[in-house]
Amino acid sequence: MRQYEGSDGIDLIFLPGLVYIALRFGLHINNNTMGEKMLFLAKLCGILTLVWFYMAAKNHGGPLINWSVIGLIGYWLTWWLSKMLIVVPLAGMVTKHSVTEFLLTQLPVFVALAACYLIRKKLIASLPAAGQ
Repeated sequence: MRQYEGSDGIDLIFLPGLVYIALRFGLHINNNTMGEKMLFLAKLCGILTLVWFYMAAKNHGGPLINWSVIGLIGYWLTWWLSKMLIVVPLAGMVTKHSVTEFLLTQLPVFVALAACYLIRKKLIASLPAAGQ
């Protein structure tokens, strides 16, 4: 198996597996409010969040799998909560097939990404300083 410079070979084993798990988990979440499967942007951002936390752990010397799982769970949990607390109550107030409906259904993605940013910031801050 060919390794790229600076890699210990772990990326080639664990990262595709984590992305597969994220895809399988994401395919089972339904968007019952709008009567269709979960939106593509939400799935894509979930997978990119997994990669983002994995790379952050690798760059900062944190535990790779732990940070990846924390980021993925943080994203999906926040996405689901914001969908239930924001989108579902407001869905009846907007007209079907409008720009407002599209923006409203994308709102949980942005809320989840903001939460992931704060989670990542907290994880990086929790690492011991390099000089200690």
